[in-house]
Amino acid sequence: MGVSEPRYRQASELLRRLGFETHDINWARTREDLKKFEGGLQNLFRLNTRYGAGILNCFMHFRFNIFILRRIWVIKPKVLYVCDFDTLLPSIVYRAFNPAILIFDQFDPLSARITNKHIGSALDMLENLFAKQSDIRITANLQRVSEKARSSWIEIKNLIALNTLKEEHRKEQNVFQLFYGGILTHDRGLLHCIDIIETKKTWRVNIFGEGPERSSLEKRVGSNISLHHQVPHSELMIRARAANLYLAQYDPCSRNNRLTASNKLYEAAQLRIPLLTSKNTYIGEIVQKFKLGWAVTYGDSEEFEAALDECASMTETQRVGLVDNLTRFLQDEIDAQNSNIERLEHRIISMIRSEGK
Repeated sequence: MGVSEPRYRQASELLRRLGFETHDINWARTREDLKKFEGGLQNLFRLNTRYGAGILNCFMHFRFNIFILRRIWVIKPKVLYVCDFDTLLPSIVYRAFNPAILIFDQFDPLSARITNKHIGSALDMLENLFAKQSDIRITANLQRVSEKARSSWIEIKNLIALNTLKEEHRKEQNVFQLFYGGILTHDRGLLHCIDIIETKKTWRVNIFGEGPERSSLEKRVGSNISLHHQVPHSELMIRARAANLYLAQYDPCSRNNRLTASNKLYEAAQLRIPLLTSKNTYIGEIVQKFKLGWAVTYGDSEEFEAALDECASMTETQRVGLVDNLTRFLQDEIDAQNSNIERLEHRIISMIRSEGK
Protein backbone atom coordinates (compact mmCIF):
# COMPACT_ATOMS: atom_id res chain seq x y z
CA MET A 1 0.00 0.00 0.00
CA GLY A 2 1.20 3.55 -0.60
CA VAL A 3 1.90 6.07 2.12
CA SER A 4 -1.03 8.23 1.03
CA GLU A 5 -3.55 5.33 1.00
CA PRO A 6 -6.53 6.76 2.98
CA ARG A 7 -7.77 3.40 4.27
CA TYR A 8 -4.30 2.58 5.58
CA ARG A 9 -4.16 5.87 7.48
CA GLN A 10 -7.65 5.29 8.88
CA ALA A 11 -6.61 1.89 10.28
CA SER A 12 -3.52 3.38 11.90
CA GLU A 13 -5.57 6.19 13.45
CA LEU A 14 -8.11 3.70 14.83
CA LEU A 15 -5.40 1.80 16.70
CA ARG A 16 -3.91 5.00 18.12
CA ARG A 17 -7.37 6.11 19.22
CA LEU A 18 -7.64 2.88 21.22
CA GLY A 19 -4.40 3.75 22.99
CA PHE A 20 -1.93 1.59 21.06
CA GLU A 21 1.56 2.65 20.18
CA THR A 22 1.69 1.89 16.47
CA HIS A 23 4.55 0.78 14.25
CA ASP A 24 3.63 1.31 10.61
CA ILE A 25 5.32 -1.08 8.20
CA ASN A 26 4.89 0.12 4.65
CA TRP A 27 6.47 0.42 1.24
CA ALA A 28 7.60 3.40 -0.81
CA ARG A 29 7.60 3.63 -4.60
CA THR A 30 8.95 7.16 -4.93
CA ARG A 31 11.21 9.68 -3.20
CA GLU A 32 8.07 11.59 -2.26
CA ASP A 33 6.83 8.52 -0.37
CA LEU A 34 10.13 8.41 1.51
CA LYS A 35 9.68 12.02 2.63
CA LYS A 36 6.11 11.47 3.85
CA PHE A 37 6.54 8.23 5.74
CA GLU A 38 6.31 8.78 9.50
CA GLY A 39 6.87 5.25 10.79
CA GLY A 40 10.66 5.34 10.67
CA LEU A 41 12.79 4.33 7.70
CA GLN A 42 13.66 1.00 9.33
CA ASN A 43 10.00 0.01 8.75
CA LEU A 44 9.93 1.17 5.13
CA PHE A 45 10.50 -1.18 2.21
CA ARG A 46 11.76 0.47 -0.99
CA LEU A 47 9.57 -1.00 -3.71
CA ASN A 48 11.47 -0.53 -6.96
CA THR A 49 8.71 -1.56 -9.36
CA ARG A 50 6.13 -0.15 -11.74
CA TYR A 51 2.76 0.80 -10.24
CA GLY A 52 -0.12 -1.44 -11.27
CA ALA A 53 2.00 -4.18 -12.86
CA GLY A 54 0.11 -6.89 -10.96
CA ILE A 55 1.57 -10.40 -11.22
CA LEU A 56 4.82 -9.00 -12.67
CA ASN A 57 5.52 -7.64 -9.20
CA CYS A 58 5.34 -11.07 -7.49
CA PHE A 59 9.06 -11.19 -6.76
CA MET A 60 8.96 -7.78 -5.07
CA HIS A 61 5.90 -8.81 -3.07
CA PHE A 62 7.76 -11.91 -1.88
CA ARG A 63 10.68 -9.72 -0.73
CA PHE A 64 8.18 -7.41 0.99
CA ASN A 65 6.75 -10.45 2.85
CA ILE A 66 10.21 -11.36 4.13
CA PHE A 67 10.80 -7.73 5.13
CA ILE A 68 7.51 -7.65 7.10
CA LEU A 69 8.32 -10.89 8.91
CA ARG A 70 11.74 -9.60 9.94
CA ARG A 71 10.35 -6.28 11.18
CA ILE A 72 7.47 -7.70 13.23
CA TRP A 73 9.85 -10.23 14.79
CA VAL A 74 11.89 -7.27 16.04
CA ILE A 75 8.87 -5.18 17.13
CA LYS A 76 7.04 -8.08 18.86
CA PRO A 77 3.53 -6.58 18.52
CA LYS A 78 0.58 -7.73 20.60
CA VAL A 79 -1.90 -6.67 17.87
CA LEU A 80 -1.32 -7.11 14.14
CA TYR A 81 -3.56 -5.07 11.81
CA VAL A 82 -2.73 -6.37 8.34
CA CYS A 83 -3.89 -4.80 5.11
CA ASP A 84 -4.47 -7.19 2.21
CA PHE A 85 -3.33 -10.74 1.59
CA ASP A 86 0.36 -9.99 1.00
CA THR A 87 0.74 -8.74 4.59
CA LEU A 88 -1.44 -11.50 6.04
CA LEU A 89 0.94 -14.36 5.21
CA PRO A 90 3.98 -13.20 7.22
CA SER A 91 1.68 -12.24 10.09
CA ILE A 92 0.27 -15.78 10.26
CA VAL A 93 3.82 -17.15 10.37
CA TYR A 94 4.74 -14.73 13.18
CA ARG A 95 1.66 -15.63 15.22
CA ALA A 96 2.44 -19.33 14.98
CA PHE A 97 5.34 -18.63 17.37
CA ASN A 98 4.15 -15.50 19.22
CA PRO A 99 0.85 -14.62 20.96
CA ALA A 100 -0.92 -11.76 19.15
CA ILE A 101 -4.36 -10.62 18.03
CA LEU A 102 -4.55 -10.76 14.24
CA ILE A 103 -6.86 -8.37 12.35
CA PHE A 104 -7.18 -8.85 8.59
CA ASP A 105 -8.50 -5.93 6.51
CA GLN A 106 -9.22 -6.90 2.92
CA PHE A 107 -8.55 -3.72 0.96
CA ASP A 108 -8.85 -5.59 -2.35
CA PRO A 109 -9.31 -9.31 -3.02
CA LEU A 110 -6.27 -11.34 -4.03
CA SER A 111 -8.06 -12.03 -7.33
CA ALA A 112 -8.60 -8.32 -8.06
CA ARG A 113 -6.46 -8.23 -11.23
CA ILE A 114 -7.31 -11.73 -12.47
CA THR A 115 -9.60 -11.97 -15.51
CA ASN A 116 -9.76 -15.78 -15.71
CA LYS A 117 -12.85 -16.90 -13.78
CA HIS A 118 -11.43 -20.24 -12.65
CA ILE A 119 -8.11 -18.80 -11.46
CA GLY A 120 -9.98 -15.99 -9.73
CA SER A 121 -12.23 -18.46 -7.88
CA ALA A 122 -9.21 -20.52 -6.80
CA LEU A 123 -7.47 -17.41 -5.45
CA ASP A 124 -10.64 -16.38 -3.58
CA MET A 125 -10.80 -19.82 -1.94
CA LEU A 126 -7.13 -19.55 -1.00
CA GLU A 127 -7.57 -16.09 0.49
CA ASN A 128 -10.66 -17.14 2.48
CA LEU A 129 -8.77 -20.16 3.82
CA PHE A 130 -5.95 -17.99 5.17
CA ALA A 131 -8.35 -15.25 6.33
CA LYS A 132 -9.91 -17.76 8.73
CA GLN A 133 -6.60 -17.70 10.63
CA SER A 134 -7.28 -14.12 11.71
CA ASP A 135 -9.24 -13.17 14.83
CA ILE A 136 -11.10 -10.28 13.20
CA ARG A 137 -11.93 -10.02 9.49
CA ILE A 138 -12.79 -6.75 7.77
CA THR A 139 -13.84 -6.05 4.19
CA ALA A 140 -14.83 -2.94 2.25
CA ASN A 141 -17.83 -4.71 0.70
CA LEU A 142 -19.65 -7.67 2.28
CA GLN A 143 -20.87 -8.77 -1.15
CA ARG A 144 -17.33 -10.04 -1.75
CA VAL A 145 -17.87 -12.60 1.02
CA SER A 146 -20.05 -15.70 0.68
CA GLU A 147 -23.46 -15.20 2.28
CA LYS A 148 -22.96 -17.90 4.91
CA ALA A 149 -19.66 -16.34 6.05
CA ARG A 150 -20.77 -12.68 6.20
CA SER A 151 -21.69 -12.79 9.88
CA SER A 152 -18.01 -13.36 10.73
CA TRP A 153 -16.85 -10.26 8.82
CA ILE A 154 -17.18 -6.55 9.63
CA GLU A 155 -17.85 -4.15 6.77
CA ILE A 156 -15.81 -0.95 6.92
CA LYS A 157 -16.46 0.90 3.69
CA ASN A 158 -13.98 3.14 1.90
CA LEU A 159 -15.67 6.16 3.41
CA ILE A 160 -12.80 8.34 4.57
CA ALA A 161 -13.69 11.76 5.99
CA LEU A 162 -12.27 14.57 3.87
CA ASN A 163 -10.90 17.80 5.28
CA THR A 164 -11.68 19.42 1.94
CA LEU A 165 -14.99 21.26 1.89
CA LYS A 166 -16.86 22.10 -1.28
CA GLU A 167 -18.94 25.22 -1.81
CA GLU A 168 -22.63 24.48 -2.08
CA HIS A 169 -23.11 26.78 -5.07
CA ARG A 170 -20.81 26.83 -8.06
CA LYS A 171 -20.16 29.91 -10.18
CA GLU A 172 -21.24 29.89 -13.81
CA GLN A 173 -18.51 28.59 -16.07
CA ASN A 174 -18.05 28.05 -19.79
CA VAL A 175 -16.23 24.72 -19.48
CA PHE A 176 -17.54 21.65 -17.68
CA GLN A 177 -14.96 19.52 -15.91
CA LEU A 178 -14.77 15.73 -15.67
CA PHE A 179 -12.41 14.42 -12.99
CA TYR A 180 -10.62 11.09 -12.50
CA GLY A 181 -8.09 10.18 -9.82
CA GLY A 182 -6.77 6.65 -9.41
CA ILE A 183 -4.94 3.78 -11.04
CA LEU A 184 -4.48 4.08 -14.80
CA THR A 185 -5.49 0.69 -16.19
CA HIS A 186 -7.37 -0.44 -19.28
CA ASP A 187 -10.48 -1.42 -17.30
CA ARG A 188 -11.30 2.14 -16.17
CA GLY A 189 -12.55 3.31 -19.58
CA LEU A 190 -10.12 6.23 -19.74
CA LEU A 191 -9.19 6.01 -23.42
CA HIS A 192 -12.86 5.67 -24.35
CA CYS A 193 -13.60 8.71 -22.21
CA ILE A 194 -10.92 10.70 -24.04
CA ASP A 195 -12.37 9.69 -27.42
CA ILE A 196 -15.62 11.38 -26.45
CA ILE A 197 -14.25 14.38 -24.55
CA GLU A 198 -12.07 15.31 -27.55
CA THR A 199 -15.26 15.95 -29.51
CA LYS A 200 -16.93 17.93 -26.70
CA LYS A 201 -15.21 21.29 -26.62
CA THR A 202 -17.34 22.49 -23.72
CA TRP A 203 -15.88 19.69 -21.59
CA ARG A 204 -12.44 19.14 -20.11
CA VAL A 205 -11.11 16.01 -18.37
CA ASN A 206 -8.42 16.00 -15.68
CA ILE A 207 -6.83 12.61 -15.04
CA PHE A 208 -4.54 11.97 -12.04
CA GLY A 209 -2.63 8.78 -11.33
CA GLU A 210 -0.07 6.16 -12.32
CA GLY A 211 -0.36 2.78 -13.96
CA PRO A 212 0.32 0.69 -17.06
CA GLU A 213 -2.06 2.76 -19.22
CA ARG A 214 -0.16 5.99 -18.63
CA SER A 215 1.99 5.85 -21.78
CA SER A 216 -1.12 5.45 -23.96
CA LEU A 217 -2.85 8.32 -22.18
CA GLU A 218 0.16 10.61 -22.55
CA LYS A 219 -0.20 10.37 -26.32
CA ARG A 220 -3.75 11.73 -26.08
CA VAL A 221 -3.07 14.87 -24.05
CA GLY A 222 -4.62 17.88 -25.78
CA SER A 223 -6.35 21.21 -25.30
CA ASN A 224 -9.14 19.70 -23.20
CA ILE A 225 -7.35 16.52 -22.07
CA SER A 226 -4.99 16.88 -19.08
CA LEU A 227 -2.91 14.11 -17.52
CA HIS A 228 -1.23 14.59 -14.14
CA HIS A 229 1.05 12.46 -11.99
CA GLN A 230 -0.16 10.87 -8.77
CA VAL A 231 -0.49 13.36 -5.91
CA PRO A 232 -1.23 12.88 -2.17
CA HIS A 233 -4.89 12.11 -1.52
CA SER A 234 -5.50 15.39 0.31
CA GLU A 235 -4.19 17.35 -2.67
CA LEU A 236 -6.17 15.16 -5.06
CA MET A 237 -9.39 16.08 -3.29
CA ILE A 238 -8.54 19.78 -3.47
CA ARG A 239 -8.06 19.40 -7.22
CA ALA A 240 -11.39 17.56 -7.47
CA ARG A 241 -13.41 20.42 -6.00
CA ALA A 242 -13.71 22.23 -9.33
CA ALA A 243 -15.24 19.23 -11.13
CA ASN A 244 -18.80 19.02 -12.42
CA LEU A 245 -18.73 15.24 -12.78
CA TYR A 246 -16.74 12.48 -11.02
CA LEU A 247 -15.59 9.66 -13.32
CA ALA A 248 -15.75 6.16 -11.82
CA GLN A 249 -15.96 3.74 -14.74
CA TYR A 250 -15.30 0.02 -14.24
CA ASP A 251 -15.39 -2.77 -16.80
CA PRO A 252 -17.99 -5.21 -15.36
CA CYS A 253 -16.32 -8.15 -17.10
CA SER A 254 -14.11 -8.36 -14.02
CA ARG A 255 -15.74 -9.74 -10.85
CA ASN A 256 -13.66 -7.38 -8.73
CA ASN A 257 -14.94 -4.44 -10.77
CA ARG A 258 -18.54 -5.61 -10.42
CA LEU A 259 -18.14 -5.71 -6.65
CA THR A 260 -15.78 -2.74 -6.35
CA ALA A 261 -15.91 -0.91 -3.03
CA SER A 262 -14.73 2.25 -4.72
CA ASN A 263 -13.75 5.16 -2.49
CA LYS A 264 -14.76 7.39 -5.43
CA LEU A 265 -18.40 6.95 -4.44
CA TYR A 266 -17.81 8.48 -1.01
CA GLU A 267 -15.35 11.10 -2.22
CA ALA A 268 -17.89 12.39 -4.73
CA ALA A 269 -20.67 12.34 -2.14
CA GLN A 270 -18.60 14.42 0.30
CA LEU A 271 -17.65 16.87 -2.44
CA ARG A 272 -21.30 16.99 -3.61
CA ILE A 273 -20.29 16.08 -7.17
CA PRO A 274 -22.47 13.67 -9.19
CA LEU A 275 -20.86 10.50 -10.52
CA LEU A 276 -20.51 8.99 -13.98
CA THR A 277 -20.05 5.25 -13.52
CA SER A 278 -20.88 1.88 -15.08
CA LYS A 279 -24.01 -0.25 -15.13
CA ASN A 280 -23.82 -3.84 -13.87
CA THR A 281 -21.47 -2.89 -11.04
CA TYR A 282 -22.09 -2.40 -7.33
CA ILE A 283 -21.26 1.30 -7.56
CA GLY A 284 -23.51 1.64 -10.61
CA GLU A 285 -26.43 0.09 -8.74
CA ILE A 286 -25.93 2.52 -5.85
CA VAL A 287 -25.75 5.54 -8.17
CA GLN A 288 -28.94 4.49 -9.94
CA LYS A 289 -30.84 3.54 -6.77
CA PHE A 290 -30.13 6.77 -4.90
CA LYS A 291 -29.99 9.03 -7.99
CA LEU A 292 -26.40 10.17 -7.43
CA GLY A 293 -25.51 10.78 -11.08
CA TRP A 294 -25.36 8.59 -14.18
CA ALA A 295 -24.61 4.91 -14.76
CA VAL A 296 -23.95 3.99 -18.39
CA THR A 297 -23.15 0.79 -20.23
CA TYR A 298 -19.38 0.40 -20.17
CA GLY A 299 -17.93 1.26 -23.57
CA ASP A 300 -21.19 2.68 -24.96
CA SER A 301 -20.34 6.03 -26.56
CA GLU A 302 -23.93 7.18 -27.03
CA GLU A 303 -24.86 6.63 -23.38
CA PHE A 304 -21.62 8.25 -22.19
CA GLU A 305 -22.15 11.32 -24.36
CA ALA A 306 -25.82 11.57 -23.35
CA ALA A 307 -24.78 11.61 -19.68
CA LEU A 308 -22.37 14.50 -20.35
CA ASP A 309 -25.09 16.41 -22.20
CA GLU A 310 -27.62 15.85 -19.40
CA CYS A 311 -25.11 17.00 -16.79
CA ALA A 312 -24.24 20.14 -18.74
CA SER A 313 -27.90 21.06 -19.33
CA MET A 314 -29.12 20.60 -15.74
CA THR A 315 -31.26 23.34 -14.32
CA GLU A 316 -30.48 24.82 -10.91
CA THR A 317 -33.40 22.87 -9.43
CA GLN A 318 -32.05 19.60 -10.86
CA ARG A 319 -28.55 20.38 -9.62
CA VAL A 320 -29.80 21.12 -6.10
CA GLY A 321 -31.82 17.89 -6.18
CA LEU A 322 -28.69 15.90 -7.02
CA VAL A 323 -26.77 17.59 -4.21
CA ASP A 324 -29.59 16.74 -1.79
CA ASN A 325 -29.48 13.10 -2.89
CA LEU A 326 -25.71 12.97 -2.36
CA THR A 327 -26.05 14.61 1.06
CA ARG A 328 -28.75 12.20 2.29
CA PHE A 329 -26.90 9.18 0.97
CA LEU A 330 -23.68 10.28 2.64
CA GLN A 331 -25.30 10.84 6.03
CA ASP A 332 -26.89 7.37 5.99
CA GLU A 333 -23.54 5.84 5.06
CA ILE A 334 -21.73 7.75 7.81
CA ASP A 335 -24.23 6.51 10.40
CA ALA A 336 -23.76 2.89 9.27
CA GLN A 337 -19.98 3.30 9.13
CA ASN A 338 -19.79 4.75 12.64
CA SER A 339 -21.83 1.83 13.94
CA ASN A 340 -19.50 -0.71 12.32
CA ILE A 341 -16.35 1.06 13.52
CA GLU A 342 -17.76 1.08 17.07
CA ARG A 343 -18.44 -2.66 16.72
CA LEU A 344 -14.86 -3.20 15.55
CA GLU A 345 -13.42 -1.20 18.45
CA HIS A 346 -15.47 -3.17 20.96
CA ARG A 347 -14.29 -6.46 19.43
CA ILE A 348 -10.64 -5.42 19.70
CA ILE A 349 -10.99 -4.18 23.29
CA SER A 350 -12.93 -7.30 24.30
CA MET A 351 -10.25 -9.61 22.86
CA ILE A 352 -7.46 -7.73 24.61
CA ARG A 353 -9.25 -7.96 27.94
CA SER A 354 -10.22 -11.62 27.60
CA GLU A 355 -6.75 -12.72 26.51
CA GLY A 356 -4.90 -10.46 28.95
CA LYS A 357 -2.83 -8.86 26.21
